[in-house]
Amino acid sequence: MTTSYLSPAQIAKVLGVHPETVGTWIRTGYLPAVNLSPSKRRACWRISEDELAKWVANRSAA
Repeated sequence: MTTSYLSPAQIAKVLGVHPETVGTWIRTGYLPAVNLSPSKRRACWRISEDELAKWVANRSAA
């Protein structure tokens, strides 16, 4: 099974928010994501579709 990862822009589109909002959520730890970039200068944040679905479900339940 291959895990599919979404970029902040893709996540923003799914959630109906601005990409900068997603970036803020990631940087503050509100939205869990992994940095796939080997460089610390420019992050390459991604979140798996499964993790995003869990995050959305947890927010809906709260």
